[in-house]
Amino acid sequence: MATTALLAALLIVIAGCAPNPVPPTTLVIASATPVAQTPAPSSSLATVDAASVELHYLDARYVPADAPVSADGQLLWTAGENGPSEIWRYVPGAAEPERLFASPRQDGAITAVAGSRAGYAFAEESPRAFGEGGWRLWFLAAPGREPVEIDRGSAPGAGVAPTLAMDGEHVAWAAFDEPPAGPVSRLRLAAIASLPAVSTLIEAPIAERKLWYPALSGQELWYATIEPDPAGVRDEFHIEHLDLAEPQAPATVFRGPGHDFNPAVNARFVVWKTTDPGDAALNWGALRLLDRGTDAVRTIPVARANRPSIGDRFIAFDEVTHARLEVYDLATRRVVELGRSESAPAYGGISLSGSLLAFFTQDGGGQPRIGWAVLPG
Repeated sequence: MATTALLAALLIVIAGCAPNPVPPTTLVIASATPVAQTPAPSSSLATVDAASVELHYLDARYVPADAPVSADGQLLWTAGENGPSEIWRYVPGAAEPERLFASPRQDGAITAVAGSRAGYAFAEESPRAFGEGGWRLWFLAAPGREPVEIDRGSAPGAGVAPTLAMDGEHVAWAAFDEPPAGPVSRLRLAAIASLPAVSTLIEAPIAERKLWYPALSGQELWYATIEPDPAGVRDEFHIEHLDLAEPQAPATVFRGPGHDFNPAVNARFVVWKTTDPGDAALNWGALRLLDRGTDAVRTIPVARANRPSIGDRFIAFDEVTHARLEVYDLATRRVVELGRSESAPAYGGISLSGSLLAFFTQDGGGQPRIGWAVLPG
C-alpha cells in the first residue's frame, strides 16, 4: 500500500501564550518509591550475543507514516494513502499485518497510538471535522469495533497533539487545550472499565507548566513537566509521579541530576533522559537509570539518546547518529549493538515493551521499512 514517507527527525514546536493564572498543583519533593519489589535481573546471566538476535522486516509495501510502537506483543503503526489516517498492527508469527482502524474523515490524521491487552487508544486531528488545532482522543476495543471518544480539545496555538500511555486498566494523556479562559496543559486519566468517565489530575496555564509523556506502572503515573522561563531563555523541567491509589495526594517530584525528561518506568527501574544546561527538554541527552530497589543511579553509556522505553530485560532508545540499533541489557549492564550502518539504512523510532523490539530503517530518500526483533529473556 502506498503512503507518505516518514521523516527521520520528529520535530515538536511548543508555542508560548499568556493565559489567565490559576493556582498551581501542590508538589511534594521526595525520591521515587517502588510500587512492588520485583527481583532484580541476575548479573550471572550471560552476555547476549548480538548475532543471535534475528532482525525481521515487514514487506516493503507496509510503509509507516510514523514510528512503530511495540505494545503487548504487537507492532502498531499509522499509515494511509495521503497521511496517517489508518492504524495497523502486526503480531509476530501472523501471516500478514492487519488494519485496525481507518478514519472516516478525509483529512483525519492519527498523531499518537498506544495499545495494551485491553485495546487501543489514539489521538486524531481533522481540521475539517474538529476545526484548526482540534483533536479527539479515542478508545478502540478491538478491530472492527466503533471507537469511543474519551476526550477532545483544540490547541491551534500550541500545535501539539496529546501524548499517551496505556496499560490494561488505564489510559493516561497529557494534552494542550485553549478554552476561552486561556490556554492550559492537562494531565488526564480514564479507567478502561468505566469509559468515557475522565479524571483531570492536573490542569495549569501553559505559562506556568507544560505536561508531557505520561508513563504508567502499576498504580503510578509518571510524566514530565516543563516550567517555562518568562524570559524565554532557560526553561526548568523535571519528572513527577502520582499515586493512583491515592487520587487526592499531591504529586511527588523525582529528583534526578537536573534537566530530566522522557520517563520510562517499571516496578524495578526508572530510566529517563537528561539534557545539557541550556538545552531544550526535547533535545538529545544522556540516559540515566535508577534501580528502585537499591537507589543506585547509573548512566547508560550512549553519548546522545532520546525516547527511552523499557522492557523485561532491556532498555531501548534512539541514538543521535541513527547509524546503530542498540539496546541496554539491564542484567549485564552492557549496551548491545544489534545493527550498524556506515551510510544507510538509518535506524529510528526504536520502541520496546516486554521482549518485542520495534524500529524502522530508511535509506536516504527512500521509504521507511518496519523492523522488529524478539529479545532474549
